[in-house]
Amino acid sequence: MTAVGYVPIGTAYVASKFAVSGFTEALYRELRHANDTVHVSLLIPGPTDTSIPDAERNLPEGVPSLEDNPTRRVIIEALRSGGSEGLMPPSEVAAAVVEGIRERRFHIVTFPEATIDAMQARLDWMRTGIEPPSNPILEPQGV
Repeated sequence: MTAVGYVPIGTAYVASKFAVSGFTEALYRELRHANDTVHVSLLIPGPTDTSIPDAERNLPEGVPSLEDNPTRRVIIEALRSGGSEGLMPPSEVAAAVVEGIRERRFHIVTFPEATIDAMQARLDWMRTGIEPPSNPILEPQGV
């Protein structure tokens, strides 16, 4: 989800995911062009049962907290619930990674349908100029 779209108050997080995606794709192509035996894969995980919702505890001193931000609270609750698809256990994500590496796949996607739908919505936005609708889980009315 975050690697393919918008997350309220998550600009730096989303930007880092786009950077990793671009870097990984470029590295993959460079290695392939050089006929290198090293293979690269890009993991695009969906909602995973991790402690990311509690990551604010690791903020460096002097960085303002968003703990009381109402939008952040909604996002944290969405992350904890996994949205409509639920949270995937880390062990299942790990199994998908191992399988993807063994199959030498570039994209390793744990929630393919949701990921493809999100990517298609972004492509449609490029094509038509019509912004996709907000995600009601991450962007509820009135927050």
